[in-house]
Amino acid sequence: LRIDGDIVNVSGHPRDVPHMLGVLLDGAGKEIERWEFKPPLPKLLHYERAPFSTELVNPPDAASEVRVTFGGKLAGAASPKKLK
Repeated sequence: LRIDGDIVNVSGHPRDVPHMLGVLLDGAGKEIERWEFKPPLPKLLHYERAPFSTELVNPPDAASEVRVTFGGKLAGAASPKKLK
């Protein structure tokens, strides 16, 4: 599984970019896999755009939804796998 996207700073000032988190959900919305990855840049200037890409080898067959968010670990969740 490969996920590509863009991070865009829409604020009027430079912003730090936190670690990112990928989460796979099954058809019932239950989390079945998660991984943490580094953003492409540690900081974005105002209105700057940076592409990101992350991969998960052999994702579970039960996965039906993927989410990408900021902040690394989610509250009450197990530690994510750290990928490049």
